Amino acid sequence: MPPRWQAILNLKANPMPTREWREGVWLCETGPEPQLSEDLENLAYRLTQQLEGGGPDLVVDLSAVEFLNSVCLGRLIEVRAACQRGGGRLRLAGVTDRIWTVLLASNLDRSFRCLEDVSTALASLAVEDA
Repeated sequence: MPPRWQAILNLKANPMPTREWREGVWLCETGPEPQLSEDLENLAYRLTQQLEGGGPDLVVDLSAVEFLNSVCLGRLIEVRAACQRGGGRLRLAGVTDRIWTVLLASNLDRSFRCLEDVSTALASLAVEDA
């Protein structure tokens, strides 16, 4: 792993558990509010900091999240924008019916690629790369 990525993925500096699943693909495990909005903000910041080398693809695991408020929706939009600026792709994994309903109600269902679980999300990235 390149040194700059080690600094970006440093868990002491960044509370959201994030690991490099394979080169160029980050897996981020989220938790419930109130930590979720702060974690997403930190993730958007980390993505912005490392853009000069090209952005990673990103899988955000939302399986532990019970609801999304407007702040979290805004943070997800920031993460998506930062990911896209770097040429990366974003997948939301573990999206529950409650979260899907919020995305539908806010007309964000077309803005995010939502998949059943982390394995499916990671596989979707691998298939697109093939």
